[in-house]
Amino acid sequence: MTDEPSAEHAPRRESTHGILSGRKHNMTLTYYMRILRNRWLTVVNFVVLGVLAGAGITLLMPRVYSAAATNFVSASAAGNQPDSLYQNSQFTLNNVPSYTALVHSPSVLQPVIDQLHLKTTVPALAAEVTATNPTSTVLIVVTATSSSPKQASSIADAVSTQLAKSIESVEKPRQGGSSPVSVTNALKATTPTAPVSPRPSLNIALGLILGLTIGASVALLRDHFDTSVHSSEDLQRLSGVAPLGEVPYEASIAEQPLVALRHDSIAVESFRTIRTNLQFVDVDNPPKQIVITSALSNEGKTVTACNLALALAQGPSKVCLVEGDLRLPKAASYFGLNGAVGLTNVVTGQYLLDEVLVPWNRSQITVLPAGTTPPDPSQLLGSLAVQDILAQLRERFDVVIIDAPPVLPVSDAAVLSAASDGAVLVVRQGQTHRDSVSEAIERLQNAHVHLVGTVITGVKVKRGQERYDYGQRHHEGAVEQTSLTRASVARGRRALDNASNPTATEASAKLIDDDELDPANLAPAAGQREG
Repeated sequence: MTDEPSAEHAPRRESTHGILSGRKHNMTLTYYMRILRNRWLTVVNFVVLGVLAGAGITLLMPRVYSAAATNFVSASAAGNQPDSLYQNSQFTLNNVPSYTALVHSPSVLQPVIDQLHLKTTVPALAAEVTATNPTSTVLIVVTATSSSPKQASSIADAVSTQLAKSIESVEKPRQGGSSPVSVTNALKATTPTAPVSPRPSLNIALGLILGLTIGASVALLRDHFDTSVHSSEDLQRLSGVAPLGEVPYEASIAEQPLVALRHDSIAVESFRTIRTNLQFVDVDNPPKQIVITSALSNEGKTVTACNLALALAQGPSKVCLVEGDLRLPKAASYFGLNGAVGLTNVVTGQYLLDEVLVPWNRSQITVLPAGTTPPDPSQLLGSLAVQDILAQLRERFDVVIIDAPPVLPVSDAAVLSAASDGAVLVVRQGQTHRDSVSEAIERLQNAHVHLVGTVITGVKVKRGQERYDYGQRHHEGAVEQTSLTRASVARGRRALDNASNPTATEASAKLIDDDELDPANLAPAAGQREG
């Protein structure tokens, strides 16, 4: 076995700067829609706030009613000659637009205030009254607004009457005589039945549009400043390889990490999918010895390694799980095994490999614990002795899964991956930053490691998509399998108390002795193997 990978295992990956720059320039409509879909709750919250704000403003705004009265302006003819009629008509059309300005004069509004006994002033009333001249007409439309519909119509009629008097007074000749301009009230104001303000539909629509705009902007800004990985698409752009699968978030994993053995777990099918996709990575030369690692800690690499090994073991493959994380080993404890004696003890010559290999659950899977923690794990893992052990495991098992430490804190994962067929990088949704993923992949690439694929964990699933079954679930089998897992963990804790015992290996082996396990508890495991 050589340290240099074959050409077919060379990682197909763009440079980190190229990927990041490509992401910045790939601002397509699909990209923005994906962001809004992922952050739909933020958008919905702002839309709801906008609608509520529009409705609240509508309720707080005073109701305003509007009424209008129409005046007709005409000029007296000096005769019935066509020229005289035409001149009078043109005179009226030219002067009517200027008459509208008189509506705000004190000579018009003060008499109205006195007549209607209004508790207001001329400037205040002027703000509530308007006069307009429809284009190419001799009509003057006086509009008045008020909080009372009856008062609005009264003001409109009174202003219309006073405006007519003011116009005739202005046009009256200085030398005396009657005014050549006559203003007639053509249409009196009617009492309005509905307010013109507020307009609920308009206010709510504006609130919705404003809320949608602000919500979308906030969502895009949050995505711009949020550097964590949120989807398989993000992970694929960063890694350059297609993800092997997604593991949904499940709170019970913390207490029962071996979800691949549970019928009631929503993550069972996910690990089977990863198993299937892993078999199609390279059909002609499938990877047999795979390192499971992550960029940083607490991303679910050990849980992924254990359950992937179990999923592979449920098929025809003979699987060995190696606890390669010598700094913080957890895999053995998940299986309820004593990990005090294992890989490191074989390297130092204290035990033979066969003495520390622990068959678990009627040899469904074989576990190689980490053993005693060495002072320099990286140096030990890079030794020829470890490479020889991995070569022996490759010959004896169909698939070897190695749980390795994170890539960024230490170099252990790169050392183990270089001596294997490749690595699977585990990333936790919403926690692992893109820069960390890029740096981890770059370190693996510098070590000439073949990136087999990626797995994203802690994926939030929509309600209703948690589980699908073909027929009725075997609830009793799930309960029995859970009992088996708990019993295994309890026996592992008892065995850990004997970690200082030189015969700890024998204690580990005894944990999974067929005589100690109840065959009734193993029945669900057999059923899992058939699935």
